[in-house]
Amino acid sequence: MKRTVLGRAELLVLRTFPLSAIRSGEHIQLDYEQLADESSRMNGPDVPPLHPGSTFIVPLKSNPKPASDAWRLIADEGIGTVIPAIEGEALFPMQSKSGREYLLQEVASALSRGTREEMLREASYLAFQTTNGYAFEMTKLLAIAMNGDTERWALVTASLVSSLGIPRPTIADFASGKYGMNPSSWPGSLAETTVQRMARPNDGKNELIHTFLNVSDLNEWGTGGALQEFAREPSLVEELHSMLESWRPGSLYVACDVMKAGQTKIVATAMATALGYVNDPSKSHSEIQAACWVIRDFGTDAQFNQLLRAIRKYRYQDRKHYDELWRNTIWSDNDRERAVLC
Repeated sequence: MKRTVLGRAELLVLRTFPLSAIRSGEHIQLDYEQLADESSRMNGPDVPPLHPGSTFIVPLKSNPKPASDAWRLIADEGIGTVIPAIEGEALFPMQSKSGREYLLQEVASALSRGTREEMLREASYLAFQTTNGYAFEMTKLLAIAMNGDTERWALVTASLVSSLGIPRPTIADFASGKYGMNPSSWPGSLAETTVQRMARPNDGKNELIHTFLNVSDLNEWGTGGALQEFAREPSLVEELHSMLESWRPGSLYVACDVMKAGQTKIVATAMATALGYVNDPSKSHSEIQAACWVIRDFGTDAQFNQLLRAIRKYRYQDRKHYDELWRNTIWSDNDRERAVLC
């Protein structure tokens, strides 16, 4: 069975490189491969994630008959066939002289001027690229664009690091430069250069902790893992405690990771939040997942029994929420899960 089908998208052209017959503001037709069944996205193949309203750099094959034939991508399948971008034009004092320079400026523009969501999209793309060959150039462009803005550097750094897979180096590893000479060219090199830049200010560590927490609502998995090495930092404990009390999205997932790293001062607050979440079907999958893990792994017997009662309660009241609760309580090494399976 063929896993992709030919799709067609109408694209609004914002800008082109090099200057071509396609004009800014023109609408063009693009034929591209898309999944026959969207539910199979997790298992590939990788196809362009083109959705209404999204902005991408779209590398195109030459098209001798654009008036009658749709355009095609240079590659139909694979990671990074299109590159996330922002709507605004890159603003650098030097003009791009090559396609490589153009792409670097567009990526740097998205990282330095994009919203949090746009930055994370760009960082997620870069996590699958070998950045060693252009990390130095990219850092120079970012320095021009951000002009000493420490908060923005922290946001770029947090986005890049939290988007990397695991296992990955710690912030301390990145800051030490021990990965800079890695001949295998693994994709952390751009993250490494930004971490090293953040390590220079006296308050760089606290700024980075704050920024990881700031993006945890968008990428709780990546930020939770990154913050484990700071589990005993007072600034992390104080801010995370406040976020848990206000039920800030992403905070409970981060708290679970930080508690796994040995932080006990937030357990009571995290537990109160978790017990509230399991009785709130409106919460997202990741929030319910974190709530079940916190109660299962850190709760008292009485608190775990509250989770069991919630599972039994929603079995008949809300089947979807019931499935979330029991599925996120099992699949662990904790013997408590047997009570759910019985």
